Amino acid sequence: MYAPPDLPGFAIATPVMCGRGDAYIRVERLSGSRTLGSGTACTALPEHPADPSDCPSISAGALLDRADDDLGRRIANGIGVDRCDNAERTEISTFTSDWAHADALVHELATLLDRYDVKGFVRAGVRGQTCWIDL
Repeated sequence: MYAPPDLPGFAIATPVMCGRGDAYIRVERLSGSRTLGSGTACTALPEHPADPSDCPSISAGALLDRADDDLGRRIANGIGVDRCDNAERTEISTFTSDWAHADALVHELATLLDRYDVKGFVRAGVRGQTCWIDL
């Protein structure tokens, strides 16, 4: 069973399970000079990670895209709307289809939040296997 890592400065939640074997893990950095945002948030990561005046607000999608790119297809399987969400609230996450890779995904997201000094949370998703039977 997956146990959330203890990362200083972060609140890593216990996985929230939902239908079809899907789950998500909330990865929250508790402080930072930048925030996660929408609307006027930068949709690309800043060139100067240490300078908070360069993009004071970053979209979650930019971080999730980078995590997906950095981890590669062996671990990360894309980004998208969590299948755990309901009609009132949707969150995007980067996801994997293997619990064996959940820890690497959480650590990558924490590393990016640290590197860009972002306060806020993103989600690491674990998608259950989908089976098809050809008739």
